Amino acid sequence: MQKRQRRPARASIPPPCTLVIFGAGGDLTKRLLMPSLYNLSADGLLDDSMQIIGVNHGQEETSAWRDDLT
Repeated sequence: MQKRQRRPARASIPPPCTLVIFGAGGDLTKRLLMPSLYNLSADGLLDDSMQIIGVNHGQEETSAWRDDLT
């Protein structure tokens, strides 16, 4: 198994921000967006204070949304 390389030499961490995901309960978020954000975080390319806000038209609670992503 190949080990993930941590932060590339020339990469810089962007400033803290808040990411708003519209349609957070959708398939695109689960299959593509969240794994990409996870990989960026694992590589040390996201600021530790970054926040993610998921907006969806359903009545799902935050904990249920998190459980559905795993």
